[in-house]
Amino acid sequence: MNLKKGIGLTTGLVALDQMIKWVIYRYFMDVEIKWLGDRVYFSPGFNKDISWISSKTGINFGVEVHICISIIAVIILILLGKQYFNKYAKMKYMVWAYWITLAGVICSAIDRIFWGTSLDYIFIKGYFVFDLKDVLINGMYVLGIGAIIQDVKDSEVKKV
Repeated sequence: MNLKKGIGLTTGLVALDQMIKWVIYRYFMDVEIKWLGDRVYFSPGFNKDISWISSKTGINFGVEVHICISIIAVIILILLGKQYFNKYAKMKYMVWAYWITLAGVICSAIDRIFWGTSLDYIFIKGYFVFDLKDVLINGMYVLGIGAIIQDVKDSEVKKV
């Protein structure tokens, strides 16, 4: 995937995430729908803890700190992308995971800057509530696993 397509994918995913949230906020905030029995719901609401870390630790860092962290995360991801893009360019899933993760991190920054929190809408009973942005951010796991696999392969080739 070239730079232009990657930027297009990231931009499209960011736009999709924000459009979904705008439609939900405008028309569906008071709606709850069961999707999979009584385990998965469409149940929109603002995440008062702002982040997963805050919700799990009970420590509220404030929206300003979360905004700074989000902006720093976007910058770091862009810089890492520039540094490692050529190294992992042959691994197509790594390239896709990079652009998808970047979209999620940008969505997180937008949420915190413009919403002051996150509008989550998919609720898994007994576990957590999340949104498209959270799914996109989990692309980082693919990135990390792919990088480890590639580094192991590279080190094995150097040993031979």
